[in-house]
Amino acid sequence: MSKKAQVPLPKRPAPPTVDQIHDDLKNIPESDPLFSIFKNSETDDITEDTAEKKNEINKIYKDAFHFIELHHNLKEVPENLELLRNSMESAGKELKESLQLMKGQANLPSKKS
Repeated sequence: MSKKAQVPLPKRPAPPTVDQIHDDLKNIPESDPLFSIFKNSETDDITEDTAEKKNEINKIYKDAFHFIELHHNLKEVPENLELLRNSMESAGKELKESLQLMKGQANLPSKKS
């Protein structure tokens, strides 16, 4: 048996400094739906906690949660539609068989005593 030579992993980069993180947060594009809520356009103070910001954060969280829930529900739709289609096909076959049986019974001559 041969063993493969282990290749050393590259060295990880150093984590960003607090100043780099603050700079990144200050330069968030306005189109960013999540992180832009931390940016205060008047003062650029990203640490300010106000009731309005908390409400906005809660609204975005609820919207995101709702979107994820809808996404999961939509993923199940094709399977549910397949089950419904199969059920309808089965019911259609049973209906055709019942109709054929009824037509056959209607065509039988009745016995008169």
